[in-house]
Amino acid sequence: MQDGPWNVVRDPHLEADDLIAMAAYEATERGEDWAIVSIDKDFMQIPGKHYNWVREELIVIDEDRARQLHAIQCLMGDNVDNIKGIPGMGEVGAWAHLQECAEGSFDEIILNGYETAVDKKGEIIYGPGALAEYHCALTRALVTLPEDRQHIEELMEDVNRAKDRLEEAQAHLQGTVGAVPDSADNAEDAA
Repeated sequence: MQDGPWNVVRDPHLEADDLIAMAAYEATERGEDWAIVSIDKDFMQIPGKHYNWVREELIVIDEDRARQLHAIQCLMGDNVDNIKGIPGMGEVGAWAHLQECAEGSFDEIILNGYETAVDKKGEIIYGPGALAEYHCALTRALVTLPEDRQHIEELMEDVNRAKDRLEEAQAHLQGTVGAVPDSADNAEDAA
């Protein structure tokens, strides 16, 4: 839609930051020169030019740095956007975790953070398994600025698959509560 000299994009189903991200990725694919003008740190996960008008600063984010900043935000969460992240994971801890897992894929880095998260007593919060996978998928979906509509659908499919696995694991656990293990049955028969 044309609104004076500006092109205006409206979508009742997406947030403005999602539309801006998709426009940036599309402009990159077309080989156009662009910059996101914003003070919102969420945009730093998008490779390209970013102008912060408060600091009067132009920053160019390359793909590696964008990936790092995206991972950091997934690990820490975002209080402004009410995204929890890993309990107790601050910026220093998130950068340290990223350095420890630098060779892993993006998903492996984030999932490892959830699987190894400990509370203030030093006890593991999630551990490996469905709960960590679900929190990882959910945080990634909430933090990620999409490249296009298909990317949004893929993120939501990941969350739904992780949710299904979590529900299956919970149902399995509920089915085993109070059940007598096979080894106990065998011990009684032997006596």
